Amino acid sequence: MMDRKNSIYIYSDAIQTGKTTRVLTWVNGNENVYGILTPDVAGKRRLYSIAEKQLLPFEAEKNTTEPNIIIGDFTFLKSAFTQAQQILKSTLSHQPDWLIIDEIGKLEMQNEGLEPQLSSILNDFIKRSPQTKILLIIRDTLLDAATEKYHLQNAEVIDYRYFFTEN
Repeated sequence: MMDRKNSIYIYSDAIQTGKTTRVLTWVNGNENVYGILTPDVAGKRRLYSIAEKQLLPFEAEKNTTEPNIIIGDFTFLKSAFTQAQQILKSTLSHQPDWLIIDEIGKLEMQNEGLEPQLSSILNDFIKRSPQTKILLIIRDTLLDAATEKYHLQNAEVIDYRYFFTEN
């Protein structure tokens, strides 16, 4: 990716259009990238810790007794959101070139999911690691609401065809 003056970028598109897959492909070819992705693997949503290159459970199994969060057709493990928050928080001490957060969705708009840590993490990175570029993945139907909630008016909404092919 090319150097730009903005430090926050937003990749937004419709659901099930390959956002996470494109970013994962880009991440695998770059160093000093931290954060989380939520790819579909074998029909289940997983939590992927970018720095550790580790897939973790995210979508709950049908008969789980573990506390979960239901949103739409998905049932997510509540503990997975706690893990995601911890991964993001621990990233701050590494001062990465890039921090990826996939995704800001309906739960975050309702102050659940990655919240309340997401807001804190975004503020901490801007203050304590200003050289870190942040890439937020947000579905197109939530872009305006997320921009307002997280004060992202100065963020650059990117076109993946241009952005992910730059070196």
